[in-house]
Amino acid sequence: MIALVVAQILYALLAMAMLQGGFKAPRRNEPGGPILLAVFLVGMCGAMSSLPVVKALARRQPVSADFTTTARGLLKQFFVGFALAQTASLAGLLIFFLYGDLNTLLFLIWVAATAIVAHFLRVKKVIDEFEKQQR
Repeated sequence: MIALVVAQILYALLAMAMLQGGFKAPRRNEPGGPILLAVFLVGMCGAMSSLPVVKALARRQPVSADFTTTARGLLKQFFVGFALAQTASLAGLLIFFLYGDLNTLLFLIWVAATAIVAHFLRVKKVIDEFEKQQR
């Protein structure tokens, strides 16, 4: 989980280094308009929908006393949640590369990192409950 959040921080550091190195976005003087709004909304919707999608996956997973089966399901849930949460960071990077907007990138990275931590805490809670059942 720490590596996934650090990856989000590295996106921000990459963008800041590019700005310091003289990066000029191709559309930096143009208004964002519908393209910017669409990319932003796709990123936000992906991150916001990650928790409900993962909860729906969890309801469909059969309850098992076997840790191997439970772990496989949790891994699938975490991966789907991470992939959906990652759309916010990728949208932020696209906006940065097109418009040079660092503030939007940082905001979307924060959204993605928050969603990743929420997924981790959810999986950790399920594992703790499973351990309590086994005792």
